[in-house]
Amino acid sequence: MDTKQYPRVYIVDARVRRAFLAIALAPLALTISVGFLSLAGLTYKPVALYALVVACFFAGLWAVLLASPSRRRVVLHEDAIEVLGWFSARKLNRSEILGRRRGGTDPRNAHGGAHIVIVPTDKAIRVLRLPSSLKVDKDFQSWMDGIPEANEE
Repeated sequence: MDTKQYPRVYIVDARVRRAFLAIALAPLALTISVGFLSLAGLTYKPVALYALVVACFFAGLWAVLLASPSRRRVVLHEDAIEVLGWFSARKLNRSEILGRRRGGTDPRNAHGGAHIVIVPTDKAIRVLRLPSSLKVDKDFQSWMDGIPEANEE
């Protein structure tokens, strides 16, 4: 008999994580490179040190904000689902779940690619969006099959 071990952890596909990281770090690498070239006197017009520090700060902030969604992970418990990220952690018990639906299929949607949205029973609680490109297995699918489809709102 197949016994499922809980908690089960699911992460975003490795290729997607690497792509997000490369896109996130490119402006930071460019800013640091220009800074070194400027400090070495190899640029046409030297850049002020405070401008380099500010540019590196914003490029680093950009890198963190862009890379963080790809580092989210989903933890399935026997009776709950949890999404953990760098800046947040959300958990819904099965008793708090009204249903599930596909999100991100509308081109006007600002939440990225297609993903699963867990709709809570309480309207005061925000929906739980699972990361897109989540690497799942049959146990994840069977856990999700136990949650009914929810209507679009």
